[in-house]
Amino acid sequence: MTFRKALWNKSNINSMSSTDNSAKTISGNQYDSSEIILYYIIVALLVAILPLLFILPIWIKVWVLVMWGYVYIGQKKQWRLPNFIMRHILFAFGMICWLASSGIRFDGQDYMALLAIMAGLKPLEIQTHRDRIIAVFLAYFCVIASLFTFENLSMTLYMFFSVFITTSVLIKLHQPKDGILNYFRLSFWLLIQSVPVMLISFFLFPRIQNSFWVTGLMARETTGFSDRLELGKMSRLIQREATAFKVKFNGPIPAPENLYWRGIIFDYFTGDNWIYENSERVSHGKIEGENPVDYEVILEPHGKKWVFALDVPVSGPNWAKILDDHTLRSYHNIYQKKRFRAVSYLSIQGDVFQTWDTKSLKLPADGNPKARAMAEELKKRSESPDQIIQSALDMFVRENFVYTLDPPMLKDDLIDDFLFRTRQGFCEHYASAFTFLMRASGIPSRIVGGYQGGEINPYDQYLIIRQSDAHVWVEVWLKGRGWVRIDPTAYVVPERIQRGVDAVLEPDKIYGFFSLRRWKSVSDFANKVRFAWGMINNQWEQWVMGYSYIEQLQLLKQLGIQTGTWKGAIQVLGLACMLILLFSAFYMIINQSRPVAYPEKVQKIYLKFCHKMAKAGYVKSLSQGPLDYMNSITTEDEHFKSKMSDIIDHYICIRYANRGNSHMLKQLNRLVSDINRYIPKKNSTKKSWN
Repeated sequence: MTFRKALWNKSNINSMSSTDNSAKTISGNQYDSSEIILYYIIVALLVAILPLLFILPIWIKVWVLVMWGYVYIGQKKQWRLPNFIMRHILFAFGMICWLASSGIRFDGQDYMALLAIMAGLKPLEIQTHRDRIIAVFLAYFCVIASLFTFENLSMTLYMFFSVFITTSVLIKLHQPKDGILNYFRLSFWLLIQSVPVMLISFFLFPRIQNSFWVTGLMARETTGFSDRLELGKMSRLIQREATAFKVKFNGPIPAPENLYWRGIIFDYFTGDNWIYENSERVSHGKIEGENPVDYEVILEPHGKKWVFALDVPVSGPNWAKILDDHTLRSYHNIYQKKRFRAVSYLSIQGDVFQTWDTKSLKLPADGNPKARAMAEELKKRSESPDQIIQSALDMFVRENFVYTLDPPMLKDDLIDDFLFRTRQGFCEHYASAFTFLMRASGIPSRIVGGYQGGEINPYDQYLIIRQSDAHVWVEVWLKGRGWVRIDPTAYVVPERIQRGVDAVLEPDKIYGFFSLRRWKSVSDFANKVRFAWGMINNQWEQWVMGYSYIEQLQLLKQLGIQTGTWKGAIQVLGLACMLILLFSAFYMIINQSRPVAYPEKVQKIYLKFCHKMAKAGYVKSLSQGPLDYMNSITTEDEHFKSKMSDIIDHYICIRYANRGNSHMLKQLNRLVSDINRYIPKKNSTKKSWN
């Protein structure tokens, strides 16, 4: 430890500027070393903060890139860094922008934005070893923020990579003369040695029941389902490939025509869009039906209360309620992944599904006169509600309506414009027009929002429901039968229900340019890789992310530990300490068995170096260590001092830090062999510092 401390003190002094004629100058070698270290720190910060930049506002990204870009170019051009006053002005400006964008609500995203502001400014003031250490630990804080924000396996692996890079830079700060491979190797072994402590903490450290880190990203609506349905909005939603939720059936997977995932009911039509009524009346009646389906759902966070379940759910999680419109609604906004079990009936019986409200007939007092006239005509020509429904559906097929992601813009009287002019639309256009016609003809009706279909992962039989499966359909109330599902889209394009949206729309219109689904030639192989990774990620979510407070209590109970008591707490603490001691003892035994790195070879090379220096007049005293010997050689030749420093640093790292390798040994031998070319001539006789 003494040699490492001495080595750091020497390298820290070498990295500082020297005074010449009362002006601060930096020699070429020292400037290069300081510059490279600063670049390493910026790389560590960039790797750590990169996931956060994807979810932070655009001005934060510009802020970070501008600050780091100035530092990078300034090092190349030897610009002066901002002084104390300018740095505080920049910080004040960043804080003003932060407060203006946050709205003084201070959620998780705002704290991450503040962290990014500090990470952007920190490289502007790195001058001492303390500044470098603070910058590196700032990178660790960015990693922790990402771990609180992202829960998937791929991001967790990336966080391990980020910690690996940051730790390598931290090692570089303390041992600046080593090669980059040595930094990586030591960082890797430090991470490996921390794994036992990490596992012990994961299984035994007390777990909270709810997340205490709610980010602005999660608070935003990511499913696309708000309390308002606008014509054209669903067509934008399906262009997202993100997973909405995953389902594992305890039995056979239902047929595609039964895979309707119910989430939200739109009751009121304003003339421009449909609105969800925020009454949330709980259903108290008992639902009876046929073909029960038992399944488990992993729901992605979306910042709303919608809980999507197979139509029609009869039981759900204890943190949600079943409303009288037969949708599930969480008691709180969903900011983290939820895993729950539910049961649904594919066909419903019982009076509870027979009720309807007058709101299911309400329309604006005026507007869309052509659609109203069509509804009256359908009512006159039909003898029953079933005939009205069938006539309206036949009209969609007979009049050659087009199912498209790019419908023309609708003008005033949206329903009339769609039915009688454009006749091109997506699922919300057909559902809106059909519901309007039904209400205008006296049939209670409403729009149901959710998802339809899903993609089966063949490796673990999970059904993956993506944002591209978003869908809306219609329910009409028929006497004696209650609410009956009618999907106008199924009549216009039956393939949409049977085979999914990919079967009826061109992939280049649904997915982005870089999506693997867009390129047919690689889709088969890409699907295999995607499904395999999905299977691994599912296992991760079940066994790691699903390890909650309840699972921990069950584990401790199996170990015979009584939770909720002082005795149980002492038992858990004792078990953790015992495991840590066992792993520590195991590591110490292994570490003690390792021999000192190249003791004879490195000592032989060092004696060769001392002999050459003695011949040049620089005799080493027996009481001098390598650092004292180097400091005792007084010379004005900076290039020679640099070579001396390299030799002594390599010798200390190999001989005393126990981190030698063949490459470092060869490099030391080469430096010693070439030292005669740099030794300055001495006019005096040989001198010994005794």
